[in-house]
Amino acid sequence: MKKNIYVICKAIVLVCLIVLVSSNFKVDKDSSAKMETVQNKTIENVKLDGFSQLDNLNIKRFLGLDPSQYEGCVYYKSDDAMSAREFIIVKFKDHSQQDTFQEIIEKRINDQKGIFEGYAPDQAELLKNAVIDIHGNYALYVVNEDATKMDDQFVKALSEGE
Repeated sequence: MKKNIYVICKAIVLVCLIVLVSSNFKVDKDSSAKMETVQNKTIENVKLDGFSQLDNLNIKRFLGLDPSQYEGCVYYKSDDAMSAREFIIVKFKDHSQQDTFQEIIEKRINDQKGIFEGYAPDQAELLKNAVIDIHGNYALYVVNEDATKMDDQFVKALSEGE
């Protein structure tokens, strides 16, 4: 009887250990959605008046990201210099780029907060509600009133591409 209990306890501990270890190796599934599709679905029904899509030079200038390092990226920024509104969608070449992207964007948000907190509290509030969402081979960064809506549409676009 004691031997059976010992064997059962060992089995339970082993199962728990396997579950614990495997959860640490969980990686988001890559989406097969095309960049253009993700872009279009993310901005669907979102008011983008006053936004311009900027080129690779401006992505480097404003965000400090090198677009040539990614499979694709699209960046929109408000035309108003007094606005913090912007968003970028990035498709990674591999998962190792996720952490670097996250760090660069978090630095961007903190730098922008420092700029806007003194004279544009509404923009500083937008920055506090900024969205950084990384799923597998795609990432989204949004500073906009519709950030949550855009994030929901982004996630939906990625799952449709699977």
